[in-house]
Amino acid sequence: MTKEKEPEERTDVEEEEDEEEQEAGQETKSKAEEANAMNKMNAEDDDKAEKEVDSNTLKALLASLKAQEEADKEIHAKREKELAAIKVSKEDVALLANEMLLTPAVAERKLREANGDLHVCLHAMLQLP
Repeated sequence: MTKEKEPEERTDVEEEEDEEEQEAGQETKSKAEEANAMNKMNAEDDDKAEKEVDSNTLKALLASLKAQEEADKEIHAKREKELAAIKVSKEDVALLANEMLLTPAVAERKLREANGDLHVCLHAMLQLP
């Protein structure tokens, strides 16, 4: 009969060991889950800190962009004034408009960009050397 009790006792011991292993595994899992949760929270905090922008830096960047835009507008206005001062003949405008199938306004603009020279304008439009 002692032989029968030993297997029963071993079974009880084995069951206790299995239960202890399961509890240890659960504790390990819960600790790992806690660590993952903490890492996620820290990562979110780091992302928020990186996304926050200093208001002074933002103001400086906006001022820089506005200044650049104003400078571009001034350059564009100066170029338009220079182009308006160039004289073009109506015959050249009509010829260019008819031959290149352009509106008169576009033909006039192209001639002004070529300093009123029809020959230079045609070469530029046809991309000739």
